[in-house]
Amino acid sequence: MKTRVQEGKNDQFVIQNDGTLLNGKRICVPNVEGLRTEIMHEAHYAPYAMHPGSTKMYKDLRPYYWWPTMKKDVAEFMAKCLTCQQLEGPELVQETVDKIQTVKQCLKAAQDRQKSYVDKHRREMEYEVGKKVFSEGSPWRGILRFGKKGKLSPRYIGPYEILERVGPLAYRLALPAELSQIHDVFYVSMLRRYRSDPSHILRESKIEISEGLTYVEEPTEILDRGIKRLRNKKIPMVKVKWSHHSPREATWEVEENMREKYPYLFPEPVR
Repeated sequence: MKTRVQEGKNDQFVIQNDGTLLNGKRICVPNVEGLRTEIMHEAHYAPYAMHPGSTKMYKDLRPYYWWPTMKKDVAEFMAKCLTCQQLEGPELVQETVDKIQTVKQCLKAAQDRQKSYVDKHRREMEYEVGKKVFSEGSPWRGILRFGKKGKLSPRYIGPYEILERVGPLAYRLALPAELSQIHDVFYVSMLRRYRSDPSHILRESKIEISEGLTYVEEPTEILDRGIKRLRNKKIPMVKVKWSHHSPREATWEVEENMREKYPYLFPEPVR
């Protein structure tokens, strides 16, 4: 590409004095091993990015970077994000206001038109024995994971291997020993296809559940401190690393609450 630009055969691109190739004002990212992936990783996993969808992530990167297959690569990268696969759900999908209004206007007409057709031709999702799937987290309701409950906890758990098909609409999963008290047969609508990626191996961790099916994450380290400023007061905050989770998944908690529950994290006296 640089050779064509230097020869004047492509006026869409410009080479700066430091050798950087630009497409307009955007940096052209070469196909160097890991470089494009690292850029997408920062855009998706940065502390304030909040795991954007592929369209949002592409729009965020497009003003600054360019490469030929950028949109396709962003979509594939986002599809393999383990957190997004587990948390994705209708109540968490962020849609723009204009799209929501369009959906509201068309929903009733579409439902009436499609209902009879869907009832006649609907087929449940089928999975192959030996493949891995996520299971809906409803059997885990009430279990406290990573200090979060309800909508903030993972919607899907796993992935787990399919051992056998039980009838036309259910599958038996290979659950770990610590989940032996949970029934291992799941209805097909409670399962979700798992898209594998080598990086997911690093996320494997042992889950410890008591006899009462309760699970509590333990904080292991204070990574950072900060102040949450409200209108009339300031609240000291601490960034906490939890057991079975990487520092990247640390959460901000109220320091006073953490001191009360986990005093071992604060060996120094309160100033």
